[in-house]
Amino acid sequence: PAGASLVPLFGGLALGAAAMLLLLMFLVPGADATFDRDLIAEAGVVTASPLEGLDLRFDGHGVLTGSPSEPRIVWQSGTLHLNVDPTAGRRVSVRTGEASIEVLGTAFEVRRSALGTQVVVERGTVAVECKRGEAGELRDGATTFCLPATAAGMLARARVLHDQHSPAS
Repeated sequence: PAGASLVPLFGGLALGAAAMLLLLMFLVPGADATFDRDLIAEAGVVTASPLEGLDLRFDGHGVLTGSPSEPRIVWQSGTLHLNVDPTAGRRVSVRTGEASIEVLGTAFEVRRSALGTQVVVERGTVAVECKRGEAGELRDGATTFCLPATAAGMLARARVLHDQHSPAS
């Protein structure tokens, strides 16, 4: 039968098309490849624009991972200021030991120290979820503070407060 001889031909064409699609996904610039970049400010404030529509200013250290459409920052210490262009279509997230912050188009700051994580929204809206259970959205000018979530973190916080001669209460 003539139709039976076309089955291998169409199967081969389909396999070739699938292979070409995979190849294009890896070779086309701007494809959603993952990346891993250290963010380290050793002496003063650093300004960086690792992606179009994502401007960072920081004094401290962390790691930028994820993909161009969903960049993730694991912030370990210091101050991180983000300015995310809402038209860039990037879903940016920041994680600290105390909090998870999700954003799509805003300017905000994350400050992490032994006392915990503070999030300050300059403009726009961010969703903040503290590891101790508190969660909510912050809008223009709002701020929140997430306490350390581990015993070691709380001990470090207590030591800093003691060294600052804070009242026992």
